[in-house]
Amino acid sequence: MNATRPDGKKILVCGATGFIGTQLCASIIKSGHECYVFSRDPNRARNMLPSPVKIFKWNATEEVPMKQILEEVDAIVNLIGAPIFTYLTGKKKREIFDSRIKSTSNLVTGISACDNPPGVFIGGSAVGYYGDKGEVEIDENASPGDDFLAQVCVALEEEARKAESYDVRVVCVRTSPVLGRGGGMLKTMIRPFRLGLGGPLGSGQQWMPWIHMEDEVGIILFSIENEKIVGPVNAVAPHQVRNIEFTKTLGKVLKCPAFMKVPAFVLKTLLGELGKAMLASQKVSCRKILQSGYRYRFTRLEDALRACL
Repeated sequence: MNATRPDGKKILVCGATGFIGTQLCASIIKSGHECYVFSRDPNRARNMLPSPVKIFKWNATEEVPMKQILEEVDAIVNLIGAPIFTYLTGKKKREIFDSRIKSTSNLVTGISACDNPPGVFIGGSAVGYYGDKGEVEIDENASPGDDFLAQVCVALEEEARKAESYDVRVVCVRTSPVLGRGGGMLKTMIRPFRLGLGGPLGSGQQWMPWIHMEDEVGIILFSIENEKIVGPVNAVAPHQVRNIEFTKTLGKVLKCPAFMKVPAFVLKTLLGELGKAMLASQKVSCRKILQSGYRYRFTRLEDALRACL
């Protein structure tokens, strides 16, 4: 068990049993902070998360959270959100939207009732905010896209920023696809590669942002501890690559062929709007977080993939 730092913070994680959440909770404890968790299923959370996490029951889309818990913590991280890697039917879209916006709205409502609110609110957004930007390098000032996933990110961030009215610093971490063990994008990609079916999506020339799990968690914790960080922050690695380079590097690390192109029309036919989003080109800059003083653990794609695989 790690000892609590003298300057340690009490950090509340919502969405703690997800791919990023489980790693974030472990890092919070390892860093000497105290970890609080809101969960719809405390027993499941208790079985998945490290000790000594403090777990409280909360239905994110139906209830305003307990005021006494919000007043006890220094920071809130909201990672709640239904999975997006599916065919986007009307029902699925509503689930994706509601899980993110309603949970954020309920948290902000809870904050509004606090006499002593948390100092910082971290909203889990995504680079999907930008939509398809082609060859243009994207920083946090870029305009949002007009597709469904961009609209979700815009609505989430607008809801999160309402916490600023209660003297809470708000940071919206725009996360790119996260590379890590046992989940996320790599879990989906590895099987076809090992079957010899891996390769670029469409032309493969679209820019494909990525980040290693250690840096995703690192940027969240860095944003909590550094009061000068405000507003949107791109959580992407410095080494920007096109999809064709990503798939070639993954094939090299797996020692598998990576030349089976997936035509754009196939992706769009099988996955609809999600397929179109997977073909979007996003050359996303991490200049803001670098200038804030964050130092990446993994700057190169091959190193990151080898650490995961």
